[in-house]
Amino acid sequence: MSDPSSRTTPPGAPRWVKWTLVIIGVLVVLFVVAQIAGVGGEHGPGRHGAEFVLTTAAHEGSWR
Repeated sequence: MSDPSSRTTPPGAPRWVKWTLVIIGVLVVLFVVAQIAGVGGEHGPGRHGAEFVLTTAAHEGSWR
């Protein structure tokens, strides 16, 4: 039988891969926290569309 202490383990991931994963993880956490906290105001598909509809409705009412 082979001796378990004589087995070699495969090399781990390079240091740059580990740091890249850490940085990506930190950015994801910051993004999630910013979204939950509401930092940056309201963003999304309705951000500009609603303003256009309200502005257009206001102009239509003034022409009558």
